[in-house]
Amino acid sequence: MGDRKAREDLGIYISDLREKKGYALEQVCEGLCTAQQLSRYERGEKAVSKLLQDALLERLGAGAEDYEHYLNYKDYDHWEMRQRILYRIQRGKTEGAKQLLADYHSRYVGDAAGSRKVADRLEYQFYLSMLAQVRGQEGADREELHTLLETAVGLTMPGLWEKPLAGRVFSFKELNLVLEAEQVREGGSRPEHYREVISYIEASGADALGLAKIYPKAVYLLCRCSVPGDGLPEETLLELCNHGVEILREGNRMYYLWELLDLREHYLGRILGKAAEDREGGISGELVCLSQENAAWKKALENVYAQYQVPRETSSYCYLYMEKGVFCSNDVIRIRRRMLGMSRKELREGICDKKTLERLENRKSNPHRWEVEELFRRLGLAGTLTRTELITESQEARHLMTRLGQYVNNREAEKAEAVLAQVKNMVSVDMKWNRQTLMRQEVNIQEELQKINRETYCRRMQEALELTLPFQAFLQEGEKHLSHEEQACIQNLMQGMDKEREEFRICLERFEEMYRPVAEGELLGTMSMVYGLVMGYVASELGNLGEYDRSDWYNDKKIEEDLYSRRLTSIADGLYCRWWNHEQRKKRGIPTDRELDGEEELTDCIWFCRLGRQTHDESFLEEKLRQLSEKKQMSEDI
Repeated sequence: MGDRKAREDLGIYISDLREKKGYALEQVCEGLCTAQQLSRYERGEKAVSKLLQDALLERLGAGAEDYEHYLNYKDYDHWEMRQRILYRIQRGKTEGAKQLLADYHSRYVGDAAGSRKVADRLEYQFYLSMLAQVRGQEGADREELHTLLETAVGLTMPGLWEKPLAGRVFSFKELNLVLEAEQVREGGSRPEHYREVISYIEASGADALGLAKIYPKAVYLLCRCSVPGDGLPEETLLELCNHGVEILREGNRMYYLWELLDLREHYLGRILGKAAEDREGGISGELVCLSQENAAWKKALENVYAQYQVPRETSSYCYLYMEKGVFCSNDVIRIRRRMLGMSRKELREGICDKKTLERLENRKSNPHRWEVEELFRRLGLAGTLTRTELITESQEARHLMTRLGQYVNNREAEKAEAVLAQVKNMVSVDMKWNRQTLMRQEVNIQEELQKINRETYCRRMQEALELTLPFQAFLQEGEKHLSHEEQACIQNLMQGMDKEREEFRICLERFEEMYRPVAEGELLGTMSMVYGLVMGYVASELGNLGEYDRSDWYNDKKIEEDLYSRRLTSIADGLYCRWWNHEQRKKRGIPTDRELDGEEELTDCIWFCRLGRQTHDESFLEEKLRQLSEKKQMSEDI
């Protein structure tokens, strides 16, 4: 009964998304399944494989990164193998990627090449897309790469260019394969195909993050194949680049950012050069400012990419396949039960029998979905296997939460308070998980507005945490599983603590115990945004405690991962923390093998803040740079 309800809920969600987009059944299912099959999925009459579910949701624009996903152990192992392949390709570990991809083919793909089953075709499409990247790193010729990519495209997009893209429905992963196949086409790329893809993306109604993943790439490829005098005017190409850069800034990503800045530098130079030659026309001050800003952003990017030995060009598209915030429900139930000090009998009573829970915890069986959801609720976790920070079907509420986060980060407390009031009227606060999320935001806003003191802040933040998890359960030793929101509550609580308290140091140790193994392995890129929030804070506080090497280790790992994943959000914080540790070592006479110029470091930080529109952090860093410059001037005068 519970599994049928889960199928119906998923079907309703897919149906609602499709109807809101105004798509017919035939548009969404083309190349994946029949309209009749999709109709049965939407009515909850037939189970959907995870691969097909993901493919349908991606076509409907539901590929957001702010989800927690809980998979059974077989699906989790499948997911983990994919992520390790992506990690190795992304970092140019070609031999390791090739071997793991061959193992993946044996285990999951097999004879999928001739299969009519959609799950098999989706597996084969993933395999071909990864193989094309591996073979590209090995120096394969255009013909081989085009064959691989064209085959991958045809698996879900049959007869691609036989009719216009407009009116059809494809995911951005599929469009990426189209772009990849186009750039290795025999005889050269066709600019009209790139323009058609760009028009399709612009009309898609995707959010900022979705657009950031594909639009800048399409623009870059179009500009790269445009011949002066035989294509679009340079002013038009410049405008496309400008739009691509702004989309990346809005989505806080850096996919093809260096390439677009490089193109802008070229176009701006030519346009300004022509204006200088034309004595009757004036040189636009706006274009001059844009050129200066463009040069500064490009230089900041080049500095950091070079320091961490990460390629400045976006050479892989693994980021499209990276799935964040994924956990094995079998492991979560075992870890959480022990963490809360519950016996198996206490947990399972009224839900399942002794043998079922034992086999579940030992990864020997996959129970019914409804059993897992009931066990989760008893463990203080939301009774859903896929959730965002709020449990709601309201897309507007989710968009408002994104805006709320931006206001909170920029210390715009009055605006944040107004948005929070709107959200409260749109979601159910009867659910303790929603109440926890909203309460945490409210406490932070009230503290910023100075409506509460530190003692009240800590008390109320702990109350928010303990809606789902006793604080002591986190402080004790042992394996941990915390929801994203619980981790955020603890990190916020630590901000209000007396840093001399033993409790504060224990919190640092527990987060290190949770994340050190992740940072050492191949799955760091799969961590959700809360990892950057928590471990960025931990790195900073370790520096404050004089643990500079430990601080730098976590900080460097985070910056490196952000550069590979092309995530913009926390790079400025990471660079500042690195510089601060360096300065403290110098003051204390501690040897270091890193030489950092303070003015250059802070200037790069400021430009990264401007890229990400982090206005509060930008002001803070500008003041630090002013103080450093004055100190340097005084020293020179003496």
